[in-house]
Amino acid sequence: MGNLGKKYGKLIFPSAIIASSALLFLSSFHSFLLFHTLVELFTVVIAFGIFTIAWSSRWHINNAFLFIIGVSYLFIGGLDLVHMLTYKGLGIIKSYDADLPTQLWIAARYLESLSFIVGFLAVREKGNGDLFQPRRIAHWLFLIYTAIFLAVLNSILYRDVFPAVYRDGYGLTSFKIYSEYAISVFFLLSIILIFQKRKMFDVEMVNLLSLSLIVKIFSELAFTEYVGVYDFSNIIGHIFRFISYMLFYKAVLESGLMKPYRFLFRDLKKSEERYRSLVEFSPDPIVVHSAGRISYANGPAKKIFGLPKGNRIIGAEIASFFLPEYRDQIRLRIENISKGWWRQAPTVEMEILRPDGQTVPAEVKSIRINYMGKVAVESIIRDVSERKAAEEKIRSLAKFPEENPNPVIRVLKDGQVQYANQPAHEMLSSFGWMEGAPLPNDLFPSVGEILEKPGRYETELVCPSGRIFSIVLAPNADEGWVNLYGRDITQGRLAEKELARTQKELRKRIEEQLEESYRHLGTVNRKISILLELESQSQRRKNKQEFADYILGSALGLSRAESGSLHITMKKENRFGLVSNVGLKKDGLDHVRSVSGSSADFIDRLVKKKCRVNGSCELIDAGCFKKAFDPSYFVALPILHQDACRGFLFLGFTDRKSMEVQELEFLDIFAKHASAALAGIGVLG
Repeated sequence: MGNLGKKYGKLIFPSAIIASSALLFLSSFHSFLLFHTLVELFTVVIAFGIFTIAWSSRWHINNAFLFIIGVSYLFIGGLDLVHMLTYKGLGIIKSYDADLPTQLWIAARYLESLSFIVGFLAVREKGNGDLFQPRRIAHWLFLIYTAIFLAVLNSILYRDVFPAVYRDGYGLTSFKIYSEYAISVFFLLSIILIFQKRKMFDVEMVNLLSLSLIVKIFSELAFTEYVGVYDFSNIIGHIFRFISYMLFYKAVLESGLMKPYRFLFRDLKKSEERYRSLVEFSPDPIVVHSAGRISYANGPAKKIFGLPKGNRIIGAEIASFFLPEYRDQIRLRIENISKGWWRQAPTVEMEILRPDGQTVPAEVKSIRINYMGKVAVESIIRDVSERKAAEEKIRSLAKFPEENPNPVIRVLKDGQVQYANQPAHEMLSSFGWMEGAPLPNDLFPSVGEILEKPGRYETELVCPSGRIFSIVLAPNADEGWVNLYGRDITQGRLAEKELARTQKELRKRIEEQLEESYRHLGTVNRKISILLELESQSQRRKNKQEFADYILGSALGLSRAESGSLHITMKKENRFGLVSNVGLKKDGLDHVRSVSGSSADFIDRLVKKKCRVNGSCELIDAGCFKKAFDPSYFVALPILHQDACRGFLFLGFTDRKSMEVQELEFLDIFAKHASAALAGIGVLG
């Protein structure tokens, strides 16, 4: 049964070629564009697939031909893709005639045929090595093909310097026909080269490549016969092209790239077995774990974990053999390695927790490996109990002064420095003191004087570097020496200065804010008092003209406007008469004595929207008001009564281009109060 399956299995690929070619041929009767698109898409996908696998495998491919041809097919496929998209009648990319896709076709075939020749020439006999090593030339080769690809597109799509290959109504040009013959010759040379270097390739690959190149030649020759781009010879050429790519796919991907990997995996398995024997006899505990679960552990590993004989370790969680406080860290290290963030984890020290409750300090090294076809982590665990004991003994013998981060000095009665720790050396050396020299007398009181005084003495020392130390001098009269204990108070002193500066700055800001508040409060009080006076003035002033002048004067005072006028509606609808003015030009009275929407467009806006209008006179046409007052900026406030605009206040400014929002909002409030006051005194009728 197995032999029968193997026998018929060999017929699957030829049958697939025949069946798919027949289906493609039938599709051409339905639509040549469908047939052409299917063939081109298939070849483009194959080309891109060959590039993807070749580029991803560049660190493992030793055959220069496979790598060169793999890189070239990215750009060959790119030209074929543009050829397909611009093909006459497809309609995806318009405004091109049949010549352009044919030019792209010829350029792609030249690139393909020449790449085969370069690829075969790059292969050397065993012992000599390839002319090019894929891993060394990968990026240079990619850049060269990129430059060729862009140059071809530029010559065809933009500069239009590529020779014409097809003319509508005439057919193929001489350049196209001779190019197809030249390309066929290049493919023939490739067949000769592969037979010369057949020892460098798998037998099946040589046969399939040769057959593919022969079919490519037939395809190119078929493309020398058609007149129209939809001719029968064109269909035959594309069928041959499809078959050649099927053969090429099997030759390069299956025989050239996939089969070597099968041998590679076989060799890897042998290497793994040799590696296992080395690991098994290693004196260091070695554990291999995947997803946190142990897959392998040598003898010393079981011993360091304190497992009884026969106790199962495979499948156990590696973190469970360590103290609980290390387990999250272990899981994080495993995650970082498994996800590829770390190739090798930093060496760390942890403590193993044995079943009997005993702890063992250990040094752990971990690295990412491939174990039995899966990503795993190999950990080497070393018992550091003896080293820890030695370190602890050294630490217990170390003296406190050496560990003290502050200066510690012992000075004998004659001023000689008996001991100074490292911070003390740094402090004294900034004053020029050197090892073996007595303590500088100008820094501290004499040791003799200190020994005569009971108790301790404290002073401050400012170093040339700017550091400040508080020094406590503790004498021992019986032994005849003085201990000096220093404490760096630089940051404290700087903090005190910074605090003083900050407090001074804060006081200054508070004073400025208070001053601003007082100034603002005065302005607000003045505005409020004006609003309050409106009602009292309306009751006190019975003369309507006098009160109208008062309203206008108050508005000018609030806004600091240089000129203004007050207009009240007249009996004639939508006309406003002048009742009060300030700053009016002598020759401008007639212009504004009686106004309406036709006099200035802002009046229409006041009447319709019943809200303030303001802006530059250049932006908002002030009409006759520009002639009467000549302001650079104005504010027009509506006088409202019974939900209708019964008048307005016009305020003109000669030295302003805008007003703050708060000022404008207060003027709106003033206008409302003024409207009520004018209505109350009867000015609005």
